[in-house]
Amino acid sequence: MAKFNKYLKDSWNELNKWYRQGKIYPEQENDITCFLYHKLAEKGVRPGNIKTERSINTYKKGHRIRSYRADVYIENKFFMEMKMYPMVKGMRSATFSDNISSLRELSIKMSDYVKREKTNRVPIIAVWWWGRDEREKIFLKKEFIAMLECLRSEIWKKRKIKLLYGPVKE
Repeated sequence: MAKFNKYLKDSWNELNKWYRQGKIYPEQENDITCFLYHKLAEKGVRPGNIKTERSINTYKKGHRIRSYRADVYIENKFFMEMKMYPMVKGMRSATFSDNISSLRELSIKMSDYVKREKTNRVPIIAVWWWGRDEREKIFLKKEFIAMLECLRSEIWKKRKIKLLYGPVKE
């Protein structure tokens, strides 16, 4: 699992790097999903083991009783929810706090799924803020990164959920 964790983290860091270099400008969740798929496959994850928009079904006595739809599913190790939020110049902490609250709620839903299904798959929340004009690069402010780091620590300690975020300057 450590190998896949490293591949995913490296791929996410590459996404940030490509954004800083102006090689990519994600506007939709699928832009990031496709990028990660490509980079994970490039790093050695068999493409057949990377699924996008994957339904994870639960069966009881041969009948499907529940389904969870993950944005990215890697082998039988990880499942990821991808979120994107708009970022505007001068964005206030209060608005950003609303984004954090939404992510906290998502972490609870993911944690409930893991507990209910008794799965060993590691849940990941990946979140990207995008600007309205690709000519103007938008990066997370230090105060927003501090808020995200608090959330990262909280959801890992309470729910064992990983958090990836961007774009960051370095």
